[in-house]
Amino acid sequence: MIASSVCRVNIQHERGDRWASLALALKSDAEEGCFIDYSAHFVCQMDGLDELASNYTLKNWESGILSGAYFAFRKQRKAPIRFLVSELRGRLRAEEMEILALASTIAVNLLLGSEKSDCQIAGWTSNTEILGQAATVPS
Repeated sequence: MIASSVCRVNIQHERGDRWASLALALKSDAEEGCFIDYSAHFVCQMDGLDELASNYTLKNWESGILSGAYFAFRKQRKAPIRFLVSELRGRLRAEEMEILALASTIAVNLLLGSEKSDCQIAGWTSNTEILGQAATVPS
């Protein structure tokens, strides 16, 4: 497990008009019932591209991230641990929540030491990078 590193996943639609970028790190100090947290310098810049998505809050986008992360933990047969999100950016429609799930699946798989996820969505491409130390959680 690469617990102190951040994985950034960038996913882009083939037309270039829709995309998402998610950066997260795994943390071993899980609080009971709290699996997602945000760094002190968390950046959220999500543009909803349809009427429904334009009214989404962080909690709505978070549901896609959690879904993908839990899928990765199950696939790896690992108990879920807390993860720290430092960046969430993108331009998506409501029906494209699966793109955030895909991004978190890829990130968690890589941070658990597995190869890039074999999950793919037609018309979308992704790239990843492992960055340095994770930022801290605000007090």
